[in-house]
Amino acid sequence: MFAGVVRINRAKQELKHEVSEYGFHCHTQKVVNASATALRIACKGKASEHLMERPQKIIRTALQETNSEQNGAVTHQDVNNFRAAVYRERCKKYGRLPKTLHETLATLRSMPLSTHRKEDMLMLCEEINGKGLVIFTTKLNLQTQRFVPLIQF
Repeated sequence: MFAGVVRINRAKQELKHEVSEYGFHCHTQKVVNASATALRIACKGKASEHLMERPQKIIRTALQETNSEQNGAVTHQDVNNFRAAVYRERCKKYGRLPKTLHETLATLRSMPLSTHRKEDMLMLCEEINGKGLVIFTTKLNLQTQRFVPLIQF
């Protein structure tokens, strides 16, 4: 608590010094790059439609599809902002990824994983000796593999 008060007082003193030295205090206006804003919106739209594509590919295709004269005004910081916008857009729809093994197993157990034939796809999802064991298969797949002869090379 005390350190926060000291920082606030120090910031006030620096502001008073700046005002007394230069006469005023103001923030410079940000210049909004219209082409970067249009590209960011395009990337966000593609991110929600094309889930399996990497953000880098989405950004690259959006840059290629736009006018090459406008791309000269796009900076490295703009590309980083596009990547963050793609990530935020995907998080709105699908949430965050689990961070721990326990969270991952709990998420897998709660998800309805099934095939187009409505067969249960998650056969086993357990934590054994601190390690996760997940088996994605169906009962029909296991029965089929049991009768297939072993192929040797």
